[in-house]
Amino acid sequence: SAKLTMVGSLAVLEDADLDPARYSLPVFNGPSTNRSPLAVTLRGPEGYDITVCVIHLKSKESGSGDNADQGDGQGPSSHMRNEGARAIVEWLATNPTSVDTDFVLVAGNFNAYPKEDPIQTFVDADYSSLHKSSDYSVIFDAQV
Repeated sequence: SAKLTMVGSLAVLEDADLDPARYSLPVFNGPSTNRSPLAVTLRGPEGYDITVCVIHLKSKESGSGDNADQGDGQGPSSHMRNEGARAIVEWLATNPTSVDTDFVLVAGNFNAYPKEDPIQTFVDADYSSLHKSSDYSVIFDAQV
């Protein structure tokens, strides 16, 4: 059976890693924020490395100020989700696990549909979706 081996170091992005002049802090550490993403690089049996980043962007259940529902269909906390997405894209570009690889997989709960700002932030950074747009990625409250 094929085995994956962790190479480099486990990395976690937190607010202390962000430039406060460039971000509306807090982004990851505090109430009503995104959860801190985790990244690890794995090496396959053929020697290929892939960095896997697990994320959970802020839910759409609440928000005020910049995070209030803007009436654009993205729901509350779109600004917070986009700040998280922007920080994650920039962080991953620095090879946070100390392994240089072109293969990066971002997985988790984006709390956004394909045309919303956080997803577009990833698309603008040349990430592409492995998800078919006709499929559901989440079933909420047993409803599709």
